[in-house]
Amino acid sequence: MMPIASIPLPFTAMLTAPAALSSMRMLCLRFVHELEDDADLDIFKGAVWHGVFGLALKSIDDAAFACLFESVKRVPPWRLIPPRNEQTFIRAGTQLSASLILFNDAIAHAPACATAISQMGDYGFGLRRSTARLESINGNIGDKLVSLRTLFSHSDPAVCGVNAITFFINPIEPNVGKFSMKLLSPMSLKHEGRIQRQPLPIDLIITRLIGRLVGLLPSMEDGFLSTEQRSNLQKIAASVRIAKANTRWLAWERYSGKQKSSMLFGGLVGEVCFEGEPIDVSNILPWLKLAEWLGLGSKTTFGHGQIAIETTQAPYQLYRQHASTLSPQAI
Repeated sequence: MMPIASIPLPFTAMLTAPAALSSMRMLCLRFVHELEDDADLDIFKGAVWHGVFGLALKSIDDAAFACLFESVKRVPPWRLIPPRNEQTFIRAGTQLSASLILFNDAIAHAPACATAISQMGDYGFGLRRSTARLESINGNIGDKLVSLRTLFSHSDPAVCGVNAITFFINPIEPNVGKFSMKLLSPMSLKHEGRIQRQPLPIDLIITRLIGRLVGLLPSMEDGFLSTEQRSNLQKIAASVRIAKANTRWLAWERYSGKQKSSMLFGGLVGEVCFEGEPIDVSNILPWLKLAEWLGLGSKTTFGHGQIAIETTQAPYQLYRQHASTLSPQAI
């Protein structure tokens, strides 16, 4: 990795990528359970998967549980991508796919997390405590899903997962002027202290994303982006505008056994289309592809804030073949 303050991107008109990102690693554990019994579940599955995973992990490894569920960091070092199935009654035999993403130091607890995932089905899901059989579990090395044996056999742990700087060092031709952001799970973002029920512009989304990165890399708070870099990025992001939005607010209540009370959950789902000058869009896309891994907004450990960035333009499709555009739902 280049030992300088920033790593130059391939096109001179484009911004530079902060070298601090080279210390940010992300590991995706993807797993599939098959229900052995009919299940009654919430419309959004994140709270149930979060709770069952937590119970299983606590019974297995105190250190891993403390790292993930009792972290003092303002941004948890993990997030959940729950099954995307809005049915509330699901028949036995249905397979439900989910992913767990670990960041930085939490990756050391991947073996314990994998063991907890393997035991989740014994605890049961939903009101009926419906049991499930683990069908598969894999982890990623770059853009490839591999078996846990292959994943954990590497002598160099840095090989596992993907490095955040990867999103910025493969070229993007600056001729992509439109893209869409799919809100795959509820996204709850605040602006001026209030939860927003309308899509936020890209410059505010980038601000929230940088906040997540700083929270995950607190030692980088002062040097993550210079004042000039942050200003340039915000100006470019502000020039990318919302062209069309088709979103709705998804809300539901769940009972928290820990807090002994009901909790209101909610967020935006749907799709937002953006457009701008190609060079500006090309500067923003790597950040948004990184956001596919980090998530956006609150309650990401419950599965909120999962996005997917899509465009049909040919140069970007070529770019998508590289590790720099890995998305945790696509590997």
